[in-house]
Amino acid sequence: MPTHLSRTAHHALNFVLLAIPTTIWFKDNFFSTCRIKGNSMSPTLQDGDVVLVRKSDTSLFQFFRKRNNDTRDNPDDDDDDTERIHRQLDSLKAQRRPFWYHSRPPDSSLGDVVVFASPMIFPIELQVKRVVALGGQRVRPANKKRSVRSIPHYGLWMEGDNDKNSQDSCYYGPVNKKLLVGQAEMIVWPPTRIGLVRRLKPHMGKAWWI
Repeated sequence: MPTHLSRTAHHALNFVLLAIPTTIWFKDNFFSTCRIKGNSMSPTLQDGDVVLVRKSDTSLFQFFRKRNNDTRDNPDDDDDDTERIHRQLDSLKAQRRPFWYHSRPPDSSLGDVVVFASPMIFPIELQVKRVVALGGQRVRPANKKRSVRSIPHYGLWMEGDNDKNSQDSCYYGPVNKKLLVGQAEMIVWPPTRIGLVRRLKPHMGKAWWI
């Protein structure tokens, strides 16, 4: 009996020693969760929601990129030629990637809801906003619609869905891509709000290619 118990304890210890680093590795490289604080992303995300954050692009996770790919604020808006070309190039790149492809953090597109480290707060505080302009574009900030900002190639313009209650790029400017943590894919808590996070492209005239 003691021998049997010692073997069981040994197997349990081996499992724990393997499970802990595997879980940490998975959270650092693939998926983690993030709790929403405040209402800057209302009504898409509410205070207290917990979202699943995808931290990398892999061939196995391409279905995330395909879902809601054409969802936008105004379904009647047509993409301009430049945006169509960029989307086609992204599609070709995805098709040519080998099955072991892994890129961290994931590439961001217009309308994605992303998690990133705030460029204004130290120690690090994570923020969740929507990408409304990419590097190489110009954008009309939500708080100064008569002004125009140019986005450097390394930057992204972030805004909250609730622009009247959001500290975002309108205040601290474009966010360096190096600050990205991942992409919010799904609300996992509370149970009454479980569902995919909608990708909403900005309305016509919000952002355009230079």
